Amino acid sequence: MTYQSQLAIARTSDTEPADAVTQTADSSTPAGVGPNDLEVATRFGVYAVEADKTLRFERGLLGFAQPGSFALLDLPGEAPQAFRLLQKVDDANLGFIVLPLAGELEADAEADLQALCEARHVKRADAVFLLIATLRPKAEGGVDITVNRRAPILLDGRRMTGAQVVLNDPRYEVRYTL
Repeated sequence: MTYQSQLAIARTSDTEPADAVTQTADSSTPAGVGPNDLEVATRFGVYAVEADKTLRFERGLLGFAQPGSFALLDLPGEAPQAFRLLQKVDDANLGFIVLPLAGELEADAEADLQALCEARHVKRADAVFLLIATLRPKAEGGVDITVNRRAPILLDGRRMTGAQVVLNDPRYEVRYTL
């Protein structure tokens, strides 16, 4: 099961294309905000997120230990993208570009991922693993993209919880180049 089908992905609205988002936290409410929706401010604009679609991180993320709720959001742009924004619901300045652990990278780590699921009492079928991405501009143009394979984010799609976990195996790089 893909992370897109397991976890609801918030959009700016049903009527507004994501690349048109320019609102800030003090701007007007985005179209499509319902009575059970939260307004989540990000560096890309304000998103409407159903309250029951947020992910609870009881221990925060590495370097950001405060517990909190996060939303998994589309990035602006019309084309479907593997990259998403994992945004803290109550802090517009705390968001991470993430992508799912998939394909060869997932297959390479499957035994360790299964062990993590068992240790955290998460069914593997309910688990989604995300990698935090870093994008750095190249001097000659373009962008270098690296992901942290050593500390993936484990999402439990059934319980709507998340945790960043550290794999104690040096073959998982902190800066794996895509």
